[in-house]
Amino acid sequence: MNGSAQMAGIVATLAAAAAIAWPAAASADAQMCPRVDGNQMCHFEASGPFSNIDMVFPANYPDEQAITGYLSKVADDYGNARGPLSTLTSPTELDVTSDRYSSGPPQSGTQSVVAKIYQNLGGAHPSTWYKSFNYNLATHTPITFDALFRPGTQPLQAILPIVQKTLTDRYGSAVSIPTDAGLNPANYQSFAITNDAIVFFFDQNGLQPALEATQVSVPRSAIASVISPGI
Repeated sequence: MNGSAQMAGIVATLAAAAAIAWPAAASADAQMCPRVDGNQMCHFEASGPFSNIDMVFPANYPDEQAITGYLSKVADDYGNARGPLSTLTSPTELDVTSDRYSSGPPQSGTQSVVAKIYQNLGGAHPSTWYKSFNYNLATHTPITFDALFRPGTQPLQAILPIVQKTLTDRYGSAVSIPTDAGLNPANYQSFAITNDAIVFFFDQNGLQPALEATQVSVPRSAIASVISPGI
């Protein structure tokens, strides 16, 4: 199979899976999951000359279509940016790993999935970014950044100092987050909800040039007054 045909097959498989609303892991493996491990994680793998795709993601997330739809686009974008396999002269890679989080009662709390995407197009500067999916089991709706906080509040005013201190402790005084980046909601769109904290995930170079992809756990107790009821 040539490079174009292989990528077309990969993307077709991903797109087909994205069109299916999966209620449980048992129905996920038909299109997207050649293998489901004991932790109910799907494994999708495809490799060819100088190209490797490896995706791991939950098979039983309540809004599975959102995850497969996003990964379908990621794979499509990777293939377009990478180009035909026949033109490659150095290895390229797309690697997706995922972590699950939860809060509250199992039937009416929240579930979160955070995907970490690593992409190497064969150049000197691979990129890493995050994409989160959050779901309210009580209301059967996704939880966006805006829905996470009470209307009319300014949560980043309280969150930024915690992020700054955490990253300074972790990396040293070289980390100094510009105010326009630190108070920009666009940099806080990837998050996970737990009983004790809201964990924010920051893309490579997202808050400051040359800063690696990283995460910061913000205690709920520090921002309790601005978190929306029921979350």
